[in-house]
Amino acid sequence: MQLGYAKTPSGPLHYRQAGEGFPIILLHWAPASGRMYEETFPVFTKQGFQCFALDMPGYGRSHKKAGGWTIPQIAENLLEAMDALGIKEAHLVGGHLSASIATEMAVQRPQIIRRLVLDGVLLLEPDEWTTLLKGFAGLSPRIESGESFKAFPFDMVIQTLSEWNPEFELTEESLVQVYDLMNDYMEMGLTQMRAFVEPDSGPKPAPYPLGEQLKNISQPTLILTADKDPLKPGYQRALDLVQDSTGHCFEGVHPLPSDGQREYAETIAAFLRENL
Repeated sequence: MQLGYAKTPSGPLHYRQAGEGFPIILLHWAPASGRMYEETFPVFTKQGFQCFALDMPGYGRSHKKAGGWTIPQIAENLLEAMDALGIKEAHLVGGHLSASIATEMAVQRPQIIRRLVLDGVLLLEPDEWTTLLKGFAGLSPRIESGESFKAFPFDMVIQTLSEWNPEFELTEESLVQVYDLMNDYMEMGLTQMRAFVEPDSGPKPAPYPLGEQLKNISQPTLILTADKDPLKPGYQRALDLVQDSTGHCFEGVHPLPSDGQREYAETIAAFLRENL
């Protein structure tokens, strides 16, 4: 694996790269970084793909000028990174927030995105959003009379991992995963961290019309979920909206954040190689 930066007009975007062959662009979940895909690289590269796991604007080691950016702005910046890296055509994988960003990239530049993978589509009803976010209530780095702000990054990461994997438990073994994600989270910087838990702390981007944009996807698309994925309610809705779509539901918890990266990568690779 090699590390590098793609120069864009807004600043450098960090990436991890491995392998040779047709490119796959991997966009991480928030608030992680491209690190979350490192263990999928051996599967993809063995099957003849070249992997690029980018840190999205505002995350990981990429530039931090994305405060208040809209989904189309983030998508455009990532497309600029692809141009800078000389990637003229690629498959694209996005999950959670980056599933929306990947959708926008595929719609903006359909000529360079050959196949699309959307993992955890944010098509939730208001009550479903309330259920999803209730675990983050009260978490804030704001200095108040209590002491909870001192443990905010740790508590936020534990809650995030518990959302991604409802069976997550804090143990001596899982502590490595906690500190890896906490490192990613801290790299976002305070402003970006506060924007999620304190909506009034900074500019709010315009709502993204995800449902309408899903209808505009022209590429063959794989839509992923898991039996215990909190975003599963959006799975069938996305399948109904994307014209040329295939679905796959993993048994149990989602494999990517729960030590099932090989199964995850093999499922995606099989779709990308289909009819090629």
